Amino acid sequence: MQNKIKNWTAANIPQKKDGLAMITGSTEGFGYEDALALSSVGWNIIMMGRTSQKGAQAIAKIFQINPKVKVSFEKIDLADLSSIKSCASKMIEKGEAINLLINKIGSKLPMRLSYSSAQTI
Repeated sequence: MQNKIKNWTAANIPQKKDGLAMITGSTEGFGYEDALALSSVGWNIIMMGRTSQKGAQAIAKIFQINPKVKVSFEKIDLADLSSIKSCASKMIEKGEAINLLINKIGSKLPMRLSYSSAQTI
């Protein structure tokens, strides 16, 4: 039988030394909070978003809280399939196993996905 936890909090996150988590939409909001919580228990984090400046600001905030964490940023636009392919190619090139992927993106719905892009309709 599974152990069910009521009222899950960041304190319930298992420590993961050298585990790699990729988090989309992590420059602010819930995605940022996920990155902060996971990095505080030993996860290595790749923050992902559309704006490098916001990524740098988010990383700086995390480093202020815990300067020993391993956090980086990858620019990606999830509405652009060529951007997704480029990011995936970079990850393959690095050869790092991804242990956790959290997709935290905001979007305007409904959306239409084409080979080259996702567009609101």
